[in-house]
Amino acid sequence: MTDLVLATDDTGGPEIFASLQGEGPSAGRPVAFMRLSRCNLACTWCDTAYTWRFDGDTRPHRDDVTFDRKANQVKLSPEKAAMKVAALGQKRLVITGGEPLMQTGALADMLAL
Repeated sequence: MTDLVLATDDTGGPEIFASLQGEGPSAGRPVAFMRLSRCNLACTWCDTAYTWRFDGDTRPHRDDVTFDRKANQVKLSPEKAAMKVAALGQKRLVITGGEPLMQTGALADMLAL
């Protein structure tokens, strides 16, 4: 199995947390969030550039700031990610990014557990 590449939280751990969904048909409902790292889209308006715009990346972004990859990216096995999500006790999971479609294999492995 391939590891998932996740964004880091303020402690350097994987950004997996419980919160309320802020948009769409599930707005206001409790959910677990998992924020992945890596993106091939590089949207100039992205509000999570720390998940992809690492030092040396010259793709344009509104803030023109780059981030240290080592400090903002962590690998986690699908099994460990599934355990962390399950421990939050939520019925819904929001997988965000970065670009989740870049990690479909590892995500499928995690969701199959």
